[in-house]
Amino acid sequence: MFNMLKGGKLFLLPLLFAGIFLSACDDSGLETPSTKANPNVLAFDSLWIEETMDSTSSCGLNLFYGSTVLRDSTTKDCQLIDTSSFGIDFYLRSGDLSDNLLVGFKTRFNRIYTSMTKARFDTITVLPVGRDTINPSLDFTSDDTKGGSAWNYFNAPLTGDQPVYSFYLEGKSLNFHGKNIYGIMQPIFAEDINPGNVGGYSMSFRVRINFNAQNDFRLIIPAN
Repeated sequence: MFNMLKGGKLFLLPLLFAGIFLSACDDSGLETPSTKANPNVLAFDSLWIEETMDSTSSCGLNLFYGSTVLRDSTTKDCQLIDTSSFGIDFYLRSGDLSDNLLVGFKTRFNRIYTSMTKARFDTITVLPVGRDTINPSLDFTSDDTKGGSAWNYFNAPLTGDQPVYSFYLEGKSLNFHGKNIYGIMQPIFAEDINPGNVGGYSMSFRVRINFNAQNDFRLIIPAN
């Protein structure tokens, strides 16, 4: 399954069908006769977003569905923001804090790792909160990924290993889902086709979400 706008790929479906075609796999991340796909977790490998310019900008993310949305979409969970309107120092900000009148949903963030490879990101199973359960009031400390300027901004190109953020979809959890929705995300690519000017910046993220209020981000779990 692909993101309608930029090819964000949903990992769950290949995992669901893996058991049909493979009788067993060792250390592959796929199902075996004694494992199954985690029904509470979805993963998206490339959610694309661009710099905010106007109402036609694809600068929002609907993390609940793993899709890119326009600036004025009321379904957005976060929005890509230029710190000083100079085309540099970008960050994700909660969807309910939009500059325009059409706000989205509240999202809370925390930076849980300052630097991590993709291979290590794929091995994350829980948020490192020191307990089995997540406490939203303690474990998510900011309305954005800059953490009050304590955390790094995004620029192009991304260099070296990248940070990992946890997030809590507070607005959608409280308003209609009925259970807390937690996730992890990592920037994987950024480019600026108009460097030194406003406009032309875009980036993408890998994302994993647990829809069942659990501190569990495993894609594959024991069958019993």
